[in-house]
Amino acid sequence: MHNDLLTIGKFTLHGYSVMIALGFIIAMGLCLLRAKKKNVDGDVITDIGLIGVIAGFLGAKILYIIVSYKELIADPKSVIGFPQIFAGFVAYGGIIFGFLAILVYAKIKKINAAEYLDFMIPFIAMVQGFGRIGCFLAGCCYGAPTDSFLGVTFPAPHQMAGMAHTAFLGSRRFCNLRYPSSVFHENQKERNGQRSLCNSLCCGKIHS
Repeated sequence: MHNDLLTIGKFTLHGYSVMIALGFIIAMGLCLLRAKKKNVDGDVITDIGLIGVIAGFLGAKILYIIVSYKELIADPKSVIGFPQIFAGFVAYGGIIFGFLAILVYAKIKKINAAEYLDFMIPFIAMVQGFGRIGCFLAGCCYGAPTDSFLGVTFPAPHQMAGMAHTAFLGSRRFCNLRYPSSVFHENQKERNGQRSLCNSLCCGKIHS
C-alpha cells in the first residue's frame, strides 16, 4: 500500500485523491467527446459533472464526520483539522449528495435529469474504477483473510496485516465491465433512468 505520494510540509498528496482526480478528468474528456458525437449539450454535461463532484465531496465528508462522531468528540482536530479535513470520506454520502444536487440543477434548468444520467453512467463507472485503484493504494476496503494466490499481503502495522482478498480490485473489474456494458446498451430502447437505476443497483449489490 502506498497512499502518501508526496509530502510538502503539513500537506500530503494522497494516492486516492490523485486517482479520483485522474479518473474524473479522463471520464469528463471522453464524455464530452461522446456528447459532441451524439449531439448532447456539452455545457450541461460539464455542469452536471462539476456539481456532482463538488456536492459529492461535501456529502462524502459530511457522512464521514457523522460516522466518526466518537473521534470528533474526543479530538475534533483529528477529523476536521488541517490537513485531516482533506482525508476521510464515505462514498455513499458523496453519491447521495451528488445525486440530490444534480436533481436540483435539473429542476432549475428544466431538463430531464434521468436522460443525462443515463448518458453519463458509463463514465461515472469509469471514475469508480479509478477510485478502486485509489482504495488499493490506501489499503482500505479489504476483503476477508485468505491464503489464495489472489490475495494481497497487507504490511504491518495495517489492521489487516497478512493475506486478504482484494475486494476493491474485484470491484474495479466490475466497474470496468459496467463501462462497455452501459455504452453497448446506449442504443437500446429503454425508459429514461433505467440504465442509471440498473447500474446503481448492481453497484450496490457487488459492494454488499
